[in-house]
Amino acid sequence: MQTQELLRRMVVDVFRVLILLAFVLLVSQIDAWLNLSTQFAFFYAVLTSSSIILLIAGFSHIVRRILFPYVDLRLYASKAMETPMGAALVFLSCCLVIISFTIINAMLLS
Repeated sequence: MQTQELLRRMVVDVFRVLILLAFVLLVSQIDAWLNLSTQFAFFYAVLTSSSIILLIAGFSHIVRRILFPYVDLRLYASKAMETPMGAALVFLSCCLVIISFTIINAMLLS
């Protein structure tokens, strides 16, 4: 893979993480804007823990890209989806990532 392609992918990844950071900042400031009362404290805790998980996911994406710049998971996923078993494994992998974020979020709330 060429250096220009790697740099383009890094710029795209940084842009994605910046959008994620903007969303996290918006979510973390929602309590100040809406003046939520104490009856919505759990809602605010869920938003805060979810924003922490989003930050971790964003930074882990960048770290993965830095450590393994030549590994393009999109190519592996598209190749795997050519067969039913491969498509099932890609789907299962996505589900495992979402479940792990949910479990970590629940652990942060407890």
